[in-house]
Amino acid sequence: MPVTFQVVGPLADFGNDARAGIKVRATADPPVKHSDTATHSNEPETVTTDAAGAFTLELISVVGVWYTIRTPYSNAMNTVRLAGYIPDVDDPTTGVVFPPGTVISLRDVMDEDPTPGYEGLVYSGPPNVLTIGTVTTGAPGSDADADIGGVSPSQTLDLVIPRGDVGPKGDTGDTGDVGPKGDKGDKGDKGDVGPKGDTGDDSTVPGPPNVLAVGTVTTGAAGTSAAATITGAGPVQTLNLTIPRGNTGDPTAFELRGTGSPEGVITAPVGTYYTDTAITNGAMRWAKKTGTGNTGWQCVEGDTGWRNLSTGLLNGWAGAAGSVLIKRTPDQIHLLLENLGGASATATAILALPVGFRSIPARTMRPMVHNAAGAVQRLLAFETGAVNFNGTVPQALPLYGYTAWPAASTWPTTLPGTAA
Repeated sequence: MPVTFQVVGPLADFGNDARAGIKVRATADPPVKHSDTATHSNEPETVTTDAAGAFTLELISVVGVWYTIRTPYSNAMNTVRLAGYIPDVDDPTTGVVFPPGTVISLRDVMDEDPTPGYEGLVYSGPPNVLTIGTVTTGAPGSDADADIGGVSPSQTLDLVIPRGDVGPKGDTGDTGDVGPKGDKGDKGDKGDVGPKGDTGDDSTVPGPPNVLAVGTVTTGAAGTSAAATITGAGPVQTLNLTIPRGNTGDPTAFELRGTGSPEGVITAPVGTYYTDTAITNGAMRWAKKTGTGNTGWQCVEGDTGWRNLSTGLLNGWAGAAGSVLIKRTPDQIHLLLENLGGASATATAILALPVGFRSIPARTMRPMVHNAAGAVQRLLAFETGAVNFNGTVPQALPLYGYTAWPAASTWPTTLPGTAA
């Protein structure tokens, strides 16, 4: 099969706007004859530019064959003549075909020193006019910058020119001659001391009240000393103050405040305390127990309040009017059972506890309750959250009672059920 190559390019008017629907034609010279090995006849190859003004010509690469590419649109490309092969430097009539997949962009075609294998003439449009835009003085030591904006043929050059460094101090000039010293004048006579006046009587009329007005109030740097001065004379004086700026809060401070849980949010060292002013999900006070990142916080003061989980009772334990309440404090899970229908239970699983209301890891709790006759009954509370009856079902009498067990460190991120 013969080797083909592509010629691509855009077509635009003086304003660089795309020209769509324009025919671009490539004519082979000498004509490429149609045969079993040639895919193009001696008829010109013609394509039409798309909406972006782009076009692609699929041409055959044959040694000695040149292509003339033209368009009838005079404000775009007039004529381009390029070789359909890579000519030999010593004998341009010979050479080799283009490598398979060669793409030639007409943007690369120049009048002088063309890329080997093609030459041509491309309409260049009107001469570009470059005007000076903004000229900015940059800081000493900064990089100079230049930017050309706009669209040819009218563009603008913006410059950033760094301010030059201050030059070295010049040499000190010669000291001028000292002029002659003038004559010392005669000392005048000392006058006589006048007689001392009599001491006046104590005044009984009070002076005007003193008026102290605020003058300047200056903010000093953090850590500097405060200062105060009073200027003027009574009864009108001015107070001037310099008040140091307060120190910026230390991010490693051991007493922090905010809203929401700090777990996974606030980075602090072990031993830091945090107060949630919103008391989110009942947790108010937190302590950083482990790690140096933003995890390892545990609630040390909080109470979710009683939550009604009756709608989550399983396997008929709700009975006719059974209910279960639960709440979480920092160290314990509290469970309150009321009239759980033992007689209507079909399996031992009573309830599934949400995260934050479960026992400490790797432990199974065995809290005790009682039935309606007062007999002690045992439950099983697993770390996975499952609460089961430790016996056979159904039971003749419903269950009652309050029980509690140690809680895992994870505080609930949401509150289950409804407030009781």
